[in-house]
Amino acid sequence: MKTYASLPSTSRLLTRTWLFLLTGVCVATVSAQSIAIVQATRSAPNDAERNYARSVSDRIERLLASHGLDPKRITDDDVVKGGLSGHQLAILAYNPDLPPDEFKRIQAFVAKGGRLIVFYSADTDLAALMGVKLGTYASDARAQSWCAMRFTNPSVHHLPKRVRQRSRNIRPVAPVTSAGKVIAEWENIHGGLTGQAAWVETPHGFWMSHVLLDDGDTEAKAQMLIGLLGALDTSIWRRVAEHTKKAAMIRAGFATAIRRRANKSDRAQTVLPVLEAAASARQRAIALHQKKAYAEAVLAWKDYEQRLLMAYGAIHEPAPDLFRGVWEHQGTGPYPGDWIRTCASVADAGLTDILTNVSWPGKAHYASAVVPRSSTFAVWGDQLAQALAAAHKHDLKLHVWKVCWRLDGAPETLLASMRKAGRLQVTSAGKTINWLCPSDDRNLAYEKDAVREILRKYPVDGIHLDYIRYPDSGSCFCKGCRSRFEAKRGRRVANWPEDASHGGRAWRAYSAWRATQITRLVRDVNAIIDTLRPEASLSAAVYGKYPLCIASVGQDWGAWLKQGYVDFVCPMNYTDDVDRFAGYTRPQLALPTQGGHVYPGIGVTASESRLDAIGTIKQIQRARSLGARGFTLYELTPVLDREIFSILKLGVTRADK
Repeated sequence: MKTYASLPSTSRLLTRTWLFLLTGVCVATVSAQSIAIVQATRSAPNDAERNYARSVSDRIERLLASHGLDPKRITDDDVVKGGLSGHQLAILAYNPDLPPDEFKRIQAFVAKGGRLIVFYSADTDLAALMGVKLGTYASDARAQSWCAMRFTNPSVHHLPKRVRQRSRNIRPVAPVTSAGKVIAEWENIHGGLTGQAAWVETPHGFWMSHVLLDDGDTEAKAQMLIGLLGALDTSIWRRVAEHTKKAAMIRAGFATAIRRRANKSDRAQTVLPVLEAAASARQRAIALHQKKAYAEAVLAWKDYEQRLLMAYGAIHEPAPDLFRGVWEHQGTGPYPGDWIRTCASVADAGLTDILTNVSWPGKAHYASAVVPRSSTFAVWGDQLAQALAAAHKHDLKLHVWKVCWRLDGAPETLLASMRKAGRLQVTSAGKTINWLCPSDDRNLAYEKDAVREILRKYPVDGIHLDYIRYPDSGSCFCKGCRSRFEAKRGRRVANWPEDASHGGRAWRAYSAWRATQITRLVRDVNAIIDTLRPEASLSAAVYGKYPLCIASVGQDWGAWLKQGYVDFVCPMNYTDDVDRFAGYTRPQLALPTQGGHVYPGIGVTASESRLDAIGTIKQIQRARSLGARGFTLYELTPVLDREIFSILKLGVTRADK
């Protein structure tokens, strides 16, 4: 029987969402209120760290919930108030520095037999309580030192042999006494052991030297969490097995539907052997479950699910899409330093275009003389040159994803000079924000100079504009905007900014004027492309709710299509509900164009939606049924590469047609 860790890393498999999409039946989770996840509120030093702690807690909760466990989320404040009472297990997802009153509560919890799983804490008192000692914080900007966790004896706790995770920093940890032991070491990018502990086990639980990242190998990470919890509470495996069995048994009819469809198509020779293997895995799972070998049964059920998923992927047909794009947000690809690997994977998945985020007003991941070069450029070199070479080698088109106006990551010297020159946006409340004012001709020229430089120096296939808008309806109300609007209007605004704000006397006129400021950059970039590189395309990532976005953020992308300023737009239609996705997409495709296209954005790993392979396939198919000639996936991460692409390429993006 295949071990859980040896299964192909092709999907987050079949979660509750998976089931609902296929059958309309929602499988309830098994209550596991013995488990508490402690979210940092007081133990994190600032809002940014608290927000990060929340996201890490969300991640762990999502992994456990998808396997039938329903932990209770509590905060540092809840712990101080006695919130650990009634729990046997507590997960400290990222609680770097516990306040004394919380530590005392946790100390009492452990004294009464409670057990902990701790991630990446810097708290020396907590370390002493757990029987470990902390080393000096270590970092690696290239993320090559800590790339996977290799478990020494995984069969003891039914753990995967290896869990991929590319960490940029760790806080080394080691057991204090012989009662503790290192159970997993970090591997470097070459697969060699580093001698640094990834996980330590002590009589009081487990300690990881980093947080759990959302960078792929999702099922292995879930199995790791369940295995560690199961080592502390043996009933965990039974709970997971019962949930997995219930979900799998519902899918028996689904397997029949796939078989029937295969027999009516030319895919029978491909699909039917996979279904037979799935049936064998199902019988193994049933037998193991009956023997109460729950951990082994879970592995067999997962084998069954995986094979069904592969059969489902293979039963779908490709279509002659004009565009199968993917947004790549980091500007380095999912495997920094290896664009060849990234582009080979994208091409193998049957996609056609990559939109890579290498250009901002305040930083460039390429050899720019217009925009400050970024730390990414310093560490990894010219990402645009590397990406272009790799993409063109694999017959992919590469578009520069250019952020407009927004100065995130800009050097303080640039921000200070822009602020002093009055070139930044001002909110209706009078606050200056780090966005360039679109109505300022100096800023317009700066943005266009950046585009010209790219087109002259690099053989790009397109420019893809993002944040081609205002941040909201409350910007910009700077002095320059007032004078320029009044000049255009031909009369003064008596009460500024009240009359020009939402609901004010001049709001409609001001809202329309704001939209023209955004549109003129789109129009001008279109003209620049026509002059310097006419074979390149112009596109934009846009808000899905059109025309509401005209008033809210000044983004009149329907006009861009109608006037022929853009070759295509990618509305960010992020939702995990396929009918809602269709509701967004249908009116977008009905907009008049001068030959431009709408390629709906599908939020596979967006904050608004988390799709597995099934959900992704369903949204691609729905977009096609509505008349879309392509789609854009968000975003190119190891999750998308390892867990979604391998299913898509079996059917909907298959290259044989």
